[in-house]
Amino acid sequence: MAGLSDIINFIREKFSGDDREETEVIEESSPSGLTELVLRSAHKRGVGSGKEDSNVSFLVDTIGQLESKNNPLAEYKGPESSAKGEFQWLTNDAKGQPSIVTALNRAERYFNKADLPVPSWITDAKEHRDPTLLNKQQQKELFLADIFERDNSDSYLKNVLASRDRQALKDLYMNVWHTKPSRRLSTYTDGVLFPAAGLEEPLGMASYEVEDEIITASAKGGRVERDPYNNYNTQRTI
Repeated sequence: MAGLSDIINFIREKFSGDDREETEVIEESSPSGLTELVLRSAHKRGVGSGKEDSNVSFLVDTIGQLESKNNPLAEYKGPESSAKGEFQWLTNDAKGQPSIVTALNRAERYFNKADLPVPSWITDAKEHRDPTLLNKQQQKELFLADIFERDNSDSYLKNVLASRDRQALKDLYMNVWHTKPSRRLSTYTDGVLFPAAGLEEPLGMASYEVEDEIITASAKGGRVERDPYNNYNTQRTI
């Protein structure tokens, strides 16, 4: 099985030429090479610079804050949801393919498309389906592979990665990543992205229900999916 150096050399030769400084960044920031594959593919579609930079970190850190206060061990406690990890993927397959499996399938396809070996942490995760067993770096890479392949994400991601556009990030979170947007969730998101305009303290993992267009926050917590088993199985041509 090819090691990290083989993956880095492949990516370097395929996309960027022989650049030692860039390769050293890949080694430090993306141990499996997945982040590099995701960002290079997005750049070919006109999204982002193709490199991991502070705007990518802004995207990852902010969504992680909104979902779990950046806690890779976060786990919903209750029967309403099976969300786990920093980015709160669903893990229960009672209703069909959960979002963690879809995310892992997307990550795997990046390596298959590049004719590179799939890292063992991805193949192992497809068996255990528990994001909390992945380290923070692996969850970050998986999140990027997932969010960049979701329908209608490119237009938002382009603005976030170009200028840290906070409104674009909110729209990405509400319309693409989160599965049950609501006015209450919108207010919470504003509190994180625009502190002067909304709630100043994050609500953490919160559940939202719509009743006759009145939004109520459940005290039980946890993320409520908007038919998560059927919406997130799409895959771009990468």
